[in-house]
Amino acid sequence: MSDAEATIATETIFGQRSSGERFVINIEIGIPFKWGGTSPTEWACQIKVAPFRSKAVIHGEGSLQALCLALRSVHTELAGFIEDGGKIMHENGDAFPLGAYLPKGWTD
Repeated sequence: MSDAEATIATETIFGQRSSGERFVINIEIGIPFKWGGTSPTEWACQIKVAPFRSKAVIHGEGSLQALCLALRSVHTELAGFIEDGGKIMHENGDAFPLGAYLPKGWTD
């Protein structure tokens, strides 16, 4: 398995559409890896937020920025679903505290 495919964090939560339909949301964050393009400082981090986004590669200047931008991208994807009238929750139906996953100001 290459660094581009290795994950460092996974989470399974549940979504509920405004229609009441409930479904599984699988989140994966990959290990930052050197991109290998023309910039020697460019790194990337793969994310998956299924079913919303199958896979995406988020780029940054260095491994830390790539990871931070990947985390923010996942948060933005989930927040957008909520803004459109959806809900995210744990398997038992308790609300998933999305705001507890990124410090205040990271999402503004």
